[in-house]
Parts: sequence; structure tokens; C-alpha cells
Amino acid sequence: MDEVLKEKQRRTMGKETTALREQMEKEARQREFAAAKREKEAQKRERERLKAEIEKDKAERRARGGTLNSVSIGVEKSSFSLILTITFFCSFSNT
Repeated sequence: MDEVLKEKQRRTMGKETTALREQMEKEARQREFAAAKREKEAQKRERERLKAEIEKDKAERRARGGTLNSVSIGVEKSSFSLILTITFFCSFSNT
């Protein structure tokens, strides 16, 4: 009789352990799904931000007649042409 009771308890514990493991796996899958969804939304927001920035740059370029705003790329036109000229002449003087 004692062995039968022990066997019933063992089976019950096995079922409870299996149910608990399945529940934990289910919760882990839900957390992974939620994290993937948050990452996907973040990527979508970043794409939209970049698209808006590109459109703003295009509109700015059209307003300027097709030229880029030199300040936005961090180079002054006069400084760039001076550096380019100096580099060009120095490269010929070394040869």
C-alpha cells in the first residue's frame, strides 16, 4: 500500500514538474517575442527618421538649386578649395 501511494505521488510530482517547465518555456517564448517586437518597432522608427531626414535634405537641396549645404557636411567651400589647391600643387612639386 505504501508503494502505491509513493508511485501516485511520484506521478503527480512528474506531472507538476512538466506543467511548470512548460509554463516557464511559454513565458520565455513570450518574453523573446516581446523583445523581438520592440526591436522591430525601434528599427521601423529609425527607418522613418532616416527617410524624413533624407526628404528634408532633398527639399533643402532643391531650395538651393541642387547644391549641398556645406555647413551640414562640415566643410567650408572656401577652405576645401584652398586645401584642395594646396594638396594639388604639393603633389606636383614632389614629383
